[in-house]
Amino acid sequence: GLYFENNQFDFLPSNIGLFTNLQYLYLNGNKFDSLPSNIGSLTNLLKLKLEHRHSNFVPDNLKYAVKEVREY
Repeated sequence: GLYFENNQFDFLPSNIGLFTNLQYLYLNGNKFDSLPSNIGSLTNLLKLKLEHRHSNFVPDNLKYAVKEVREY
């Protein structure tokens, strides 16, 4: 998993979509204005944590594939 919680990052690298076997991705506590469009490639995610304001950036296919999406 990738645990990027509370790091105040301004962006998530666009190559995040290459980690197609990723199961846990924690993004809450950062300053993203958007998420890379290829985040939809992470269909093996079991858990995704992010700020409520970022939920609009998550593609529908990923919202339905992830077992647990937790918004803060």
